[in-house]
Amino acid sequence: MFGLFVLVENKIGIISILQNHVTTSFSYFKGRPMFIWLGKNFERFFFWLVYTSKSQVMKAFWNNKLIAESSETKVIEGNHYFPPQALNKEFFKPSDTQTSCPWKGKASYFNVVVDGKLNSDAAWYYADPKPAAAEIKGYVAFWKGVEIRN
Repeated sequence: MFGLFVLVENKIGIISILQNHVTTSFSYFKGRPMFIWLGKNFERFFFWLVYTSKSQVMKAFWNNKLIAESSETKVIEGNHYFPPQALNKEFFKPSDTQTSCPWKGKASYFNVVVDGKLNSDAAWYYADPKPAAAEIKGYVAFWKGVEIRN
C-alpha cells in the first residue's frame, strides 16, 4: 500500500492504493493525525501533514517578551515550528535534554530565559530529523507556557 496526500477545496485527504487483502480507511484533516488502518488486525499507522503558515505572521511570547516571529512557520501536530532565523537568540540557551519521536527523530531543546526567569526545555527542534520530517530541520517549536499568536 502507498498513499498520496491531496488538497481539494481546502480539504486534505489521502488516496490509498491497495494491494492483496489490505483494507484501509481514512479521514480528512488539517495539521492533525491521519489514521489509516491496515490489514486484518487493523494495525494503526499515522501520517502527518506538514503545511506552511504563510498567510499571517506568527509570534511566540514568553514572560511578556517576543521571543520568535515569522510568516513562514511550519505546522505539525498543531505546533508552529519557527525557522531558526526567526528566533530572538538572546532568549535561548542550549539544554542537555533530548527526546525521541518515532517518525521525526531525536529532538534537542533550548531553555528560554527572559528577564532572569528560566523556562526549562520550553523550545525543541530536530537538528537531523528522519526523512518524514525533513521539512522542519532546524525549525523550533514551543510549549511550557510559551504563547503562540498572530
